[in-house]
Amino acid sequence: MYRLLLVDDEKLERDALSLFVKKSFLNGKISQIEECASGSELIKKVPDFNPDIIVLDINMPALNGLDALKKLREIGCGAVVIISSAYNQFDYAVTAMQLGVINFLVKPVKETVFIDALAQGVSMLEKSDGKTHKEDSSEAVADAKKMPESMQKVCRYIEENYQKQIQLDDIADYCGYSRYHLSHMFRDVSGFTVFSYLLEVRMKKAKELLKTTNLSIKEISAEIGFTDQNYFSNVFKKQTGLSPMDFRNNF
Repeated sequence: MYRLLLVDDEKLERDALSLFVKKSFLNGKISQIEECASGSELIKKVPDFNPDIIVLDINMPALNGLDALKKLREIGCGAVVIISSAYNQFDYAVTAMQLGVINFLVKPVKETVFIDALAQGVSMLEKSDGKTHKEDSSEAVADAKKMPESMQKVCRYIEENYQKQIQLDDIADYCGYSRYHLSHMFRDVSGFTVFSYLLEVRMKKAKELLKTTNLSIKEISAEIGFTDQNYFSNVFKKQTGLSPMDFRNNF
């Protein structure tokens, strides 16, 4: 059962896509459907909801869909993503594919086209889950308190490369898995998503730098792999309850 997140600033569009799913054969495979109306809301929603599939509009006010997706990929979000846009522009499509988007739908999206695209995403996840249980479940059960070597390798890679602009594809290539297999395997074995583990490593290092150095917030942001200082500050405050400067002042 998979979690689906619909992101579009038009409520009618979100309602239509949700209805398409509920009427389709995929209704039994999608356990939860939640919605966002903006890119900013998407960034806040993902860590808590942890969607398996995101259907994302590009053209939204303030933070557009692709910019929001870049920020999510920056910190390891491995969800399957389908773009839904009113603009059939080649530049958008190229950027979307670079961010690992599996399909690019042009509005108005027909019901059959949408369900076919969503079914493709579900199929990819099912294949990934099948490999996960076949290859790794026995090892995890044998020693529940110790992660399998394959997952320790993921952790080591993140801990050694968190300061870079690493994405899920980079980790998957290094460890020899598909991005979808890696994402679900890591969550099944560790209880964490790759996304949350990378974020945890970065926040831990940020705290160390805030306490032990005089680096500026901008420098610390870049040091731990964030390209946007304001985004780093927002994430840090959400994780710790304090802004980076307030955290530093407390120490």
